[in-house]
Amino acid sequence: MFRGDESGTTDNFQKYLDSASDGVWDKGIGKTFHGGVGQGADGNGGTSAAVRATEGSVTYNEWSFGLAQKLTMARIVTSAGPEAVGISAGSVGKTISGATLTGQGNDLVVDTFSFYKPTRPGSYPIVLATYEIVCSKYPDPQVGAAVKAFLQSTIGAGQNGLVDNGYIPVPESFKSRLSDAINAIA
Repeated sequence: MFRGDESGTTDNFQKYLDSASDGVWDKGIGKTFHGGVGQGADGNGGTSAAVRATEGSVTYNEWSFGLAQKLTMARIVTSAGPEAVGISAGSVGKTISGATLTGQGNDLVVDTFSFYKPTRPGSYPIVLATYEIVCSKYPDPQVGAAVKAFLQSTIGAGQNGLVDNGYIPVPESFKSRLSDAINAIA
């Protein structure tokens, strides 16, 4: 089962296939699935439900949907070692904390391509990061203060309960750089 609609999840999965296979995956990348086989379903909910209803089928989708549908998750052998790695908060946390933050000053960019070929054993390789793009200075100080408060809450109390809902908290190793960037918003 693959995503029949255009999807960032599909783009991420095909980038993983291309990178992890050292180019053996020659179908391309992008928001439309190029695998050439299988049946499409719309959305992560659609692929999860279709796999649950079709014995022996496989799919790719967001972890939270797999958890909600009580699907069995694949364990993946990575470039970091011979042991297959299952998806968990710990294995994805290792992947994210092993990534490089690039960019100048407070313009923080996560090198997501490093996720696909991890170097740390126990790192799960198919990870998609969420970004927040904001201005460093706002003409209206109240807007700047509101944006700053929102982002402070996302790296603070907003981290609570993420794992229970299929999401991974920001690694501790990133929090100080994120906090510095957020606190610089005016």
